[in-house]
Amino acid sequence: MNDIIEGRRKSGWFWKGIYISEKDSFRDNDGKSINLDINRIVPLAIYIPSNYSPKDSRLAFILHGGTGNENASAYRLAQRDIYLEKYNYILAFPNDWTQNPLWMHRQALVSFEKSYDLVMEIFPVSEDRVFLMGNSLGGRGTFDVAMRKPNMFQAIVSTAPAWGVKTHSQWVQNRYSVKDIESVPTLIGVGTADSTFSFRMEVGNKVDKGWITRDIEPYLKNATYITVEEGNHTYNWGSILDIIFDFFESNLESEDKPTSKISSVTLNGKEINGTTMIELGDFEKTFGDRFKVYKVYSYDKKIENAVEYYTIISKNQTLNFKVGDRKYRKNIERYKEDIGKRDKDIELLESAPTFSQAPTLIDGKVYIPVKEILEVMR
Repeated sequence: MNDIIEGRRKSGWFWKGIYISEKDSFRDNDGKSINLDINRIVPLAIYIPSNYSPKDSRLAFILHGGTGNENASAYRLAQRDIYLEKYNYILAFPNDWTQNPLWMHRQALVSFEKSYDLVMEIFPVSEDRVFLMGNSLGGRGTFDVAMRKPNMFQAIVSTAPAWGVKTHSQWVQNRYSVKDIESVPTLIGVGTADSTFSFRMEVGNKVDKGWITRDIEPYLKNATYITVEEGNHTYNWGSILDIIFDFFESNLESEDKPTSKISSVTLNGKEINGTTMIELGDFEKTFGDRFKVYKVYSYDKKIENAVEYYTIISKNQTLNFKVGDRKYRKNIERYKEDIGKRDKDIELLESAPTFSQAPTLIDGKVYIPVKEILEVMR
């Protein structure tokens, strides 16, 4: 403890206090000044990587949801502590007074702003290395904060966004809209086993769209949509941390980003039931500059209960598949197979698309129907 008190510790977990006084300027939902009698210290959790440097480190703000606080999201990362040092990120967890955060205005927005100022003062990074993410009401808050500060973030991630909750259901406000961030690189993740809002509420069907497909998807020009198979409401973002951090990394400004120039390629594969299959590792070696392959473990409270599958990402397209299963999913499409206990719209859904041959495990290696995958994701 003395190393913290004496200021000798330079990395690891820190908790700071932010004072919000009655003299602070607050804004309502439309940005107009309002008067609130506030006199309170609000907490902020921060993780500083051991290799922190103002030049090389990145900064990611993580907004908590409706039933959590700054510790809830921090706990998810602490559970998966491999990610704390795998990427050179400062992680900042502001507090919106704990319950039902309205990050769009009032003390919540001031809490975020003061958190940003404090972190940039004591652990500065380049302004073009700042990112934002959140889950549930934090996912909704990610859009709300980004809409008000569209030039602050290099990329944003919103998982299980609570778009249509209570009075927040109208995304078009007098002053702000999703169009304000239409070009901001955005990753949106949803879980098929979300029991809080349900996959149906988020995605909908071909007749009645969900709040993502209705209110978000038509207005964003640079968004990637990903489904977490059997992912629930609270833990789905913890299942795709590699994807999230790689998404942030891919949107760093760099002159050294590779560009694909492959026009044709010959692959050695296997013929299985008339379908050309290639080994997944060979696929990555051949198309690694165009496709990213992730082995995902979608979990609930117990990581040992994780469901295993693969996600392939290319530009703004995603594809999920399981070994031994011909069905696959593209982006956040919803199928008859996803029908849950509360869903009554099976007749409005199509059956899941299928490969001619299921991805197959042979001698410990996964083989995939490469031509069909390239066709689906072109």
